[in-house]
Amino acid sequence: MGKKSVIFFIVFFLSGFIFSQNSPASMKAPQIMQSVIDSLTVKFPDVIKTPEKYKFKMIFTEIKRSRTKVALETVSFRVDQKEYLYPASIVKLPTALMSLEEFNLIKQKVPKVDLNSTIKFVQTKGCLPTTNQIKIGNRMYPTSLDVLIKMVLGVSDNDAYNRLYDFCGQQKLNNRLKEMGFREGKIIRKFVLNCNLNQNRISDSLVILGKKGEKLYHRNTLENKDSIIIDTSYKLGLQYEGFNKQVINKPFDFSKQNNLDLLDIHKVLSGLVFPKSNSNHRFNISEEQRKYILQNLGRYPDEYGLAYNSLEYFPTYKKYLFFGRDPKLNYMNDSLNRFRSMNIVGVSFGCVIDCAYIVDFQTGKEFILTVGMYVNEDEVINDAKYDYDRIAYPFMKEAGRLFMGAVSENPDAVPYLESFGNEMEFRK
Repeated sequence: MGKKSVIFFIVFFLSGFIFSQNSPASMKAPQIMQSVIDSLTVKFPDVIKTPEKYKFKMIFTEIKRSRTKVALETVSFRVDQKEYLYPASIVKLPTALMSLEEFNLIKQKVPKVDLNSTIKFVQTKGCLPTTNQIKIGNRMYPTSLDVLIKMVLGVSDNDAYNRLYDFCGQQKLNNRLKEMGFREGKIIRKFVLNCNLNQNRISDSLVILGKKGEKLYHRNTLENKDSIIIDTSYKLGLQYEGFNKQVINKPFDFSKQNNLDLLDIHKVLSGLVFPKSNSNHRFNISEEQRKYILQNLGRYPDEYGLAYNSLEYFPTYKKYLFFGRDPKLNYMNDSLNRFRSMNIVGVSFGCVIDCAYIVDFQTGKEFILTVGMYVNEDEVINDAKYDYDRIAYPFMKEAGRLFMGAVSENPDAVPYLESFGNEMEFRK
């Protein structure tokens, strides 16, 4: 890229984010970011040289760990550009975390409730049917927070997300986003085609049942009466397909859809990995629950103990950065044991996002990386013709591997990462 790289390279330091008393003088996050961008230019010149076309953004946190301290430095590329990327499934992580917050409030009132308690959702005015079961593969499971969170974080299941959304309620979801300082964050949509904007305001009543089927807790129907602020700058594409595949000759308006900033999701994951950092996105969950979320972010589909088909849900099904969503990487591949990605992804309407904490247990390398991009060459939204396999997944695989190659090996981190990996049951 040479001197022209300065046009696109923006350094951004999270205020207060370095939390060691004496951070090492050798930290070089900006240089690492620049070297990766230069290398990506060779294989993906269009993305790097015309990043505005792809709405390309990247955030990298370098981790320097000694025996007694951890120091973080975060830099970003184009994160300040006012470009909309549809968040898709990355909203599932804060929704899962806020579900745990809601669970903790309920447990204070009803100590017998636990994460495995069956939840019965009862349809009244909303768009989701009554149920106390959820299907995985060819098996039915009682609907519990444990199962729903595993489905959401493990294979990005939409039905499970819809139930967590209703468990919290639209109003609480968005009030908490505001309280924690999410930039323009809003979660106002379930992933249900027949659910209109007003129905998304409604979370029907629910009952939590005990082990013998007795009622432990009841909650009435919730309806969000707050106004939903609409930003009309949220547009993508030049055309979109409407009903009956009719092409509408104007950009698709996303102002009535979910929104979540890449920096926000990066800070959520950073705060989960490093709870002592000065992240303002602080969820009211226990230390045990924090580890529970990280474990479920990092597991491969067959590690959940649920009836997932291993051909459909292969190990790297939702691992784009570093692994590249490669179905050829089966469970016998050594790299799946040596490396681990604790991540959340979003893919829809040509937008692809992956936010990941990636570790190498062998060398002590570790970093947090978020990449977002828009890959839709024909600029038609909703036509199911996107460039995920041709551009996005190969790009993210290469980006993850370049960062892994660029960060320093750290013998001091190996014992910690080994212990962490064993605790998370990642090490075999």
